[in-house]
Amino acid sequence: MVWSLKESAPTRKRSPGRWLPISCVAALPLTCSRGHAGARVVVVDMGVAADIPAHPDLRVCKVAYGTHNIARIPAMSHDQALQCLESGAEVFLEQLALGLDILATGDMGIGNTTPSAAIAAAITKQPVEKIAGRGHRRG
Repeated sequence: MVWSLKESAPTRKRSPGRWLPISCVAALPLTCSRGHAGARVVVVDMGVAADIPAHPDLRVCKVAYGTHNIARIPAMSHDQALQCLESGAEVFLEQLALGLDILATGDMGIGNTTPSAAIAAAITKQPVEKIAGRGHRRG
């Protein structure tokens, strides 16, 4: 299983890397499958807004320290998006060479509903309001 970690601009401003421990805890159920099913879990840092301590199951492919606020400007440049895709393909090929049977991807980041809804709306030609609800905001 390959998990991609990144942080959005609003999270980064409050406290860079703050959600990383939560990301790791959220991945624990996946790492449990390692013992039960012999699954290999690889975590890929594509853009956590802080440096992560080295770990044998961590691949650092950092494109940037977090992303921009898509309400104001593009989250990343075209070149950064291509770099993310190329890094993901590289990790896939490495895992394939190690005997990959099944690829299950996931990602952990704060603010993922917004870009996911934007992409789904663009692909389906549906209004964003129909794709995702208001979301949760404190305050």
